[in-house]
This record gives sequence, C-alpha cells and structure tokens, in this order.
Amino acid sequence: SMISLLKADGTLLQRDYIDSGSANAGLVTAFSGDIILPTRSDDHGVLVIVDSYESDVITRIDLASGTILGQLKVERSTDQTHQSYSLNPHDYVYLDDATAWVSRYNPNPTVDVGDPDRGSDLLRIDPTHFTRSTERIDFSAWNGQAERKSLDTGKTELVDVYARPSQMVRVGDSLVVGIDRLSVSYDAAGESLAALADLQTKAVQVVSLPGLKNCGEIAPVPDDPTHVAVSCTGFLGVGGTPRDAAGLAMLVIEHGVLALERAWHASADPSSALTSFSLLALSNTQVLAMAAGAPAVLDGSGKVQTPETYDKLYRIDLTSGEQQEIFEAQGSYVLLGAGAYDPRTGLLLFPDASVDAHSRPSAGVRRFMRQPDGTFLEIGITQLDAILPARQVRPFY
Repeated sequence: SMISLLKADGTLLQRDYIDSGSANAGLVTAFSGDIILPTRSDDHGVLVIVDSYESDVITRIDLASGTILGQLKVERSTDQTHQSYSLNPHDYVYLDDATAWVSRYNPNPTVDVGDPDRGSDLLRIDPTHFTRSTERIDFSAWNGQAERKSLDTGKTELVDVYARPSQMVRVGDSLVVGIDRLSVSYDAAGESLAALADLQTKAVQVVSLPGLKNCGEIAPVPDDPTHVAVSCTGFLGVGGTPRDAAGLAMLVIEHGVLALERAWHASADPSSALTSFSLLALSNTQVLAMAAGAPAVLDGSGKVQTPETYDKLYRIDLTSGEQQEIFEAQGSYVLLGAGAYDPRTGLLLFPDASVDAHSRPSAGVRRFMRQPDGTFLEIGITQLDAILPARQVRPFY
C-alpha cells in the first residue's frame, strides 16, 4: 500500500508520502496491504491509518513532518492464556489527547463475556500514550439469529449472527455507528441496525433498518450535523440475492434521538441501478453511490456467454429515487473506495482503480466540478502510481 497527498484542488502534492516499505515503526512495518483511512477521524494535523484484519493496529503520523507518532494494537497479543483472534478494527474517531474510539468489527467467541477483547464493540484508547483502556461500548445485546441454507443438507437452518460495528460519524458527544449483523462465517445476515452511542453515559440507541442488510457503511452529510447517510449492500453470501436487501437510507438526530428519516430500497425498482457501494453524501436528500459491474461469464467451451459490465457512479435523490449517472469506469469492482466532496467549491474527487491489459493503473483520482444544475463535469484525472491503483480519498479537516 501507498498513501499520496493531494492539494485542495485534487492535483498531486506528494506521490509517495508513506508506503509499506517505509521504516519499521515497531508493531508492524508502516502498514500492510489491508488498510483503511478513517471515515472522519477529527484528529487534526495527524494522518491515521487503520490496519485492519489480522494486523489490528492503529498508526498515527504527524502530517507536516511525516514522523510516525506511534502505533497501538487494539487487542492483546497471543499469550499462553488467551487465543489470538483478529478483532478487525474498521474505524477511528479522535476526541482529545486522552481519548479516541475504535470500532472492532469481529466478535471473539474464544473469551468470556465481559472480557475487554470480546469484540463487536467500540474500544476507548489513549491516542497520545498509545495505550488501550478496558472501557468499551458493547453491541452484543443486539446479536440475533438469521436463516441460512446448509451447503451439506440443502435445508434452511437458523444460525447466530453478531452485531458488528463498522463505520462511525461523530455528532457532538455521541457517535453514529453503522452495524452489520453477520454470522461468524459470513454465510447468514440479519437485518442491519444503526446506533447512536452516547460517549458520556455509554448509553446506546438502536434503530432498525427494515428490509436492509449489510449497512455498515455510513457517511457524514456536509455542513449538517443532524443527518448521516447509510449504504446497504444486501446479502452477498452464497445463495444471496443482493437486490432483495440493498438500498440507501438517511438518518436524522433530533433532540438526541436517532431515527430513520427516509430510505430507498433497490427491491422496489428492479430496473434501477443497484447503487449500494462507495457512499458519499451531498446533502440530506442526495448521495453518490456506485453500482458494481460484473466480470464476463464464460460457457463450457470458454466463449463469452455474458459480457463484462463496468462500475458506474450515480447521483441518487433519496426523495424521488431518481438516479443520474456521473461516469462509467473501465472495469468491475474498481470504484469500491470512498471519494471526497467539498461543498464550498463543488469539487468531487473519486478514486478509479481501473487497469489496462497489463494490469497497470489506467486512471487515478478523477476530478469533477459540480455545476449550477447539480450535475458533475469531469475536469481531469490525477495519476498517482504506475503500479498501485487509487482506492480511497479522504479529506483532512
């Protein structure tokens, strides 16, 4: 992995700010190949890297100097008493020098209930001294059961699903959290939830998202602290039909209460594009989201039975359900990373990981300018690297 820095206009400032080959910082090399930039870290002047599955490390880097301030593993290391288990951190939000919160997506069924590393929670850490606390917000009360079809017998059976907190957005002294509900082996999914976690009292309000599954992806609404957007990909497991439970939603916080304000269900319009990835909010009624393409399907003789389709980015009106195509990539599953939008200038930056016939990046960060009528005009592409494609763009506040 490699992180580049862009200027405010989306052009290149520094191509290789830090990469996986940078000096060893202690717990791991600078970072692995499975990294996440926080949804909105609020850690001003600091680049935060969430090294997720099987690394489980938070890295903080002084943005001005490039100095690695330190690293913290968000679960205890293997010892003779406890089995190692990746809790798979998904997001990070900074409050002050002594407090930041990390969402830990995976449950750990190998430890006792109440153990600090039980997972499926938010964990408070000290981001200055790089220490973990035992303070956590546990979502296991919202575990449940869901149906799956047994691959052995073909029969439908009930299995446990776990409330898995994913992305977070800070709203005052609370966090809005997107929660997936999936089995240990990801072969069953329950109806998703959104939560409002009070960081003072640790009280949690939960809102159901009827008919929607896999809704861990959320996004702040520009200049609007009362709304948070949600994207739901539906069930992607074996035997699942994603459209049945895919969609988009808008949450509202009024007088400290979280509620579902509006939702768009893909199942209600079978002819619509299945816009359920790479969520980016424009307002409390309009969002951007990607409809994934699919690789070509070959028949038994190797001939193309169904041609490849490509990813497309759309603007969606959550009130009317209207979709407007912004651009089409030259590949499938190449627009999976989140983009960035500046409501003051109208600049939209979106990563395009398309590659050429030699598997070399053929795009980069696409730059668009929003027009007075709400449409987006492409104004250029910022090319980053000859080997690594662009995967994610995050703004610094």
